Amino acid sequence: MERISAVVTAREEPPEVLEITLAGLLAAGVPEIIVVDDGSLTPVHFKARGVSVIRNEQPLGVARSRRLGASFTENEVLVFCDAHMRFAPDCFERMLEHVDSGALLCAAWWNYELTRPVCWGGEFQWRSTRDHRAGIALVYHDVRPC
Repeated sequence: MERISAVVTAREEPPEVLEITLAGLLAAGVPEIIVVDDGSLTPVHFKARGVSVIRNEQPLGVARSRRLGASFTENEVLVFCDAHMRFAPDCFERMLEHVDSGALLCAAWWNYELTRPVCWGGEFQWRSTRDHRAGIALVYHDVRPC
């Protein structure tokens, strides 16, 4: 696990949702977690060993925020996470089995027919509009155990 650095991007994420994600990464043994607060109206605050928070005063977007977070990591394996994820207890150990193969690993979100999500985590619903000032993100998350 010492090879992994996780970069988590967050913008207007409910604190309790982000805390569940970060607690899951810590419980899984991820030694370095960089949280990039992408211009949230209420700044992200989280204090734990191995977790650093970087704040963009103005939003950069997910891709640029991930690149920024990656520039602060020290480990050789990067894991990019959204701020509303949960993790199986052995997911990173299983991932590391394939890292040296040269494969690019990514989690599936929907099946090919787009009829059902295949993600592990909270209950998700897609919204067609986004308004960060009103607290409306594209993905609605209900933090219930799966």
